[in-house]
Amino acid sequence: MTIPTTPTTGHTRTTAKALSQAALDARAPHSLLVMPSDDAPMRLAIRVIPRSKKDEVGGERAGRLLVRTTAAPVDDAANAAVRRLVAAHLDVPLRGVEIVSGHHSRDKIISVTQ
Repeated sequence: MTIPTTPTTGHTRTTAKALSQAALDARAPHSLLVMPSDDAPMRLAIRVIPRSKKDEVGGERAGRLLVRTTAAPVDDAANAAVRRLVAAHLDVPLRGVEIVSGHHSRDKIISVTQ
């Protein structure tokens, strides 16, 4: 949405609301939650913060769910902790949480099934 600054010059400026909507639209492909169709698994876009002070799931950064873990990103320890935390947070069995992409990255896609 643009609004004219002056009627005579015709210059336009972008409103803050339009900018925030554009930011939301820009991150739509990486939305926080991708709802499943029928029995398909649910997919979550997450951001992992390893070596945190405490284990917790919550918050959002760059359109992704924040998962903080005390585990270090060594020998797959952080990935195992992330799976355990997400499973406990969503109240699903551990076998129902799988890392689809981002095994060696802070940004991951998690698949969750019942």
